[in-house]
Amino acid sequence: MKVIHRRNITWHDLPAIENPFFARNEVAHSRDALLGASRIWGVDEMLRENLSSCLEPSEDYHHYGFGWLLESVDDGEAVLIHDSGWRRPMRSVLCWSMENGAHHIPGHGDILSVEGRWIADPDLPLLLRREIEKCLEQGRRDEALNRGLPEKSWWGLWDGSRSGAGNASASDAAAADEESER
Repeated sequence: MKVIHRRNITWHDLPAIENPFFARNEVAHSRDALLGASRIWGVDEMLRENLSSCLEPSEDYHHYGFGWLLESVDDGEAVLIHDSGWRRPMRSVLCWSMENGAHHIPGHGDILSVEGRWIADPDLPLLLRREIEKCLEQGRRDEALNRGLPEKSWWGLWDGSRSGAGNASASDAAAADEESER
């Protein structure tokens, strides 16, 4: 797992971003690991970036900075990404928005059988929602990212790239998409 600033989110990160509610707990539990090897990459970098201009390193450095980091996760300024394919977020930051206005979170039923589009979860903090929508819009415009596949196939592209199957061809993904429609 890694913590990054919301401005550094890429299209490929989208399905791996943990919802801030659950991310805060993961980051809070990593605090004890700061003196040893943390299981979350980027925590020290985020703390250094924030505190380098406002505090001299001291005993309170990590205490003060960690409070800021947890608030940043709550506000959507810092995001937790499950960058290995073996673990998925507890709740995705993406929703499949159907034409009738209903939203479904990935993994909860067969959402891709109905026409719609990917959107940021409406319950996310505004600034994080905007960054996610920017990435989704980039994916809609850039065929190098979406491999020329329809939007309902993107979850398979994202999932494949995270599990090490990122070399699958667009025709393989299209064939899998056709198979899921049957």
